[in-house]
Amino acid sequence: MNTLQNRIRTAFYKGMQVQFFISLISLPVLVAWGLPFSLMTVIGNLFFTPFLMLFLLISSLIFFLQLLALPNQWCIAALEKIYALWMYLLQFGSMRWLYGIDQMGLIICTLTACAALIILQHKYLGRPKKSVPLFVLLLIIPFLYQTARSWFSKETSICCIKKTIDLKSNRGKINAYDRGALGEKKSSGTWVQYTLLSEALKKCGCLQFDTIECPYPNPNSLKGLYALCNHASIDRISIHHPYTRSKEYKKEFEKLKQVAQEKKIVLEQIAFQTKGH
Repeated sequence: MNTLQNRIRTAFYKGMQVQFFISLISLPVLVAWGLPFSLMTVIGNLFFTPFLMLFLLISSLIFFLQLLALPNQWCIAALEKIYALWMYLLQFGSMRWLYGIDQMGLIICTLTACAALIILQHKYLGRPKKSVPLFVLLLIIPFLYQTARSWFSKETSICCIKKTIDLKSNRGKINAYDRGALGEKKSSGTWVQYTLLSEALKKCGCLQFDTIECPYPNPNSLKGLYALCNHASIDRISIHHPYTRSKEYKKEFEKLKQVAQEKKIVLEQIAFQTKGH
C-alpha cells in the first residue's frame, strides 16, 4: 500500500514539475507576443490531459475499425459523449482567469525562465518534490511585479491606419476612448482580436476594460466592439449614436446589444448626434 502511495505521489510531483516548468519557459514567449497567461493553465492541463489521451485513443480505434470494416458504433458513441462532456466543462471558463504582463516585465520573465532551467539541472533542487515549490515561487514573481505596476496609471494610443484609440490603465483596468480606429477597417473584429488586444496587453499589462467610449461609431465600429465583448472583460460600453443609422448599423447594434446582455456588460446609449457634428 505504501509503495502504491509513493508511486502516486511521485507521479503527481513529476506532473506538477513538468506543468510549472512549461509555464515558466513559455511565459516570456507569451509576453513577447502580447498574449495573456491563464491562471488555470496548470490545473487545466492536468485535468484535460486524460481526456485528450482518451479522445485520441478512441479516434484511432475508430479509424482502424473502419479500415478493417468492423463495427465501431460504440466507439463513435463514446467519442461523442467525451466531446459533449469536454464542451460542457469549457463553458465554465472565464476571461477573468487571464492575466497579462507588459513588455517591461519581459526581462523578469526571461530571468525566471533561466532560473527554472538552472534548478532543473541541479542534482538536489532538480528533484520533483524540491523543484515544484521553487517553480511556483518563480511563477509568482512576474505577476507580483505586474500587480505593483498596475497601481501606476499609464496612457497610450494604438493606431489602426490613420485613426487611433486612446487607452488609460489604472489599477488593472483600462479606460478606452475610440477616435475612429475601431471603424477604420472592414475586418475590425480581426484587428481587435489580433492587434488591439495584443498591443493593449503589451503596453498596459491587462485585458480588463472598465469603460469603452465610442463617440464616432459606424457598422465596423460595432463589429469591433462585438469582438471585444467576446475576447476581453468589459464593464461598460458608451456609444454616441450617429444622427442617421443604416440597416447594417442597426443590425450590428442588435448583435452588440445581445452579446452585452449575455456578458452582463452595461451598454450606455448617448443621445443622437446632430447632422452638424
